[in-house]
Amino acid sequence: MGKPETCLARVPPYSLHGMASGVMSTMGGGKFGHGFASAAGTQLSSVMIDQIGNGAASYKAHRIMAAAVVGGTIAKTRVRRVSG
Repeated sequence: MGKPETCLARVPPYSLHGMASGVMSTMGGGKFGHGFASAAGTQLSSVMIDQIGNGAASYKAHRIMAAAVVGGTIAKTRVRRVSG
């Protein structure tokens, strides 16, 4: 078995973000799946989000807003599908 950092480096970032957000969602009284889906989806969209403003620092707020919209939309859609 390799070093922990070597094994962790092989895990896709979207799954790590999803797991962390799922745990945080559960700790806040929500559902793990909702937190996982919104964070993983946002991370998967980050390639496109990072291109806003060609990566210029002056567009940082725009990228943060875009990530929030993507994550919120995924979370809201996920809640509707589960409860509907």
